[in-house]
Amino acid sequence: HSVQGTNAVSKFIGAQESMMRQTFDDVRAFSVNASSMDAHSMMSRHIELTYQVAMVQAQFNAGVYTAQSVKNGTQTLVKNQ
Repeated sequence: HSVQGTNAVSKFIGAQESMMRQTFDDVRAFSVNASSMDAHSMMSRHIELTYQVAMVQAQFNAGVYTAQSVKNGTQTLVKNQ
């Protein structure tokens, strides 16, 4: 953690958490409102949410992959010192 404030990793995690929470809220709202939507609106919103969830999942997986790569690189560097 940076002494001067938020570092890049903290900002990334915060942004990911915010996007994930927003996605969960959007899915909850859709489940509440779906019964009052017509079939076209419901299908359109379902497709939008599917893309949103897929994007969040892809970004999360990319972040995990990057963190693991950095960890492995750091371990190798320390081991070779």
